[in-house]
Amino acid sequence: MATLQTTVNHFARGHTVLELTPNAPTQRDLVDTYRVRLSVHDQVLYDRIQSVRDWQMRHRYVEDIAKACCRVQQVLGQELPHTDDDDGYFPLSMDMTTDWLTISFRAAPTKKIGDLVVVQVYVEQAKTRVGDTYHRSRGQWGGWQELIGAVICCTPADIIMFGTQLLDEISAVEQARILLGVPPYDNL
Repeated sequence: MATLQTTVNHFARGHTVLELTPNAPTQRDLVDTYRVRLSVHDQVLYDRIQSVRDWQMRHRYVEDIAKACCRVQQVLGQELPHTDDDDGYFPLSMDMTTDWLTISFRAAPTKKIGDLVVVQVYVEQAKTRVGDTYHRSRGQWGGWQELIGAVICCTPADIIMFGTQLLDEISAVEQARILLGVPPYDNL
C-alpha cells in the first residue's frame, strides 16, 4: 500500500493520510482497480474501490502521478513571476489527474522546516451528468463532480517514497496479472 501522510507542519486537526493501493487480480472483479482511502485525524473521509479497467491506457495515468511524485526535486524552489514588471513569484506546481483522483503539489525550501511539499488531494465523491452528452449539438448538457479535498504537508523524501511504492506495487500487480493469464483488456 502506497501511503502519503502529513509529516511536517501538522495542523491542529491532526494529520492527513492518503492510501492508494492497486488491487491484486486474484479476484476477477478487482482486476485493474485501486483502493483509495483518505483520512484526516483518524477519521476516514473516503474509502472506495476505483477502476481503470475500461480506460485505453489502463494504469498509465496513475503511473504518471507516481512518476511525478518521484520527480519532486525538479520542482523544488522553482518559481514563476507574477508579471514581467513585478517582483512577486508563484511557486511552480504540478497537477496530475485521473477521473477520480487529482493530486496537485508545490515544493519550496523554507527557513523554519527545510524543504516542504504541500500536496492537495481531491477524490471524486459523485459525478453528475445532465442532458444528452453524446449528442451535444442537439440541446443543453452539462456535468459536474462532487469532490472531497485534503492537504498533506510532507518532505520531498516522503512524496518520493510514495511514488516509488506506488510504481513498485503497480508493477507487481501487472506481473501477477500476466502470471494468472488475465488479458490486459479483459472486459469483465
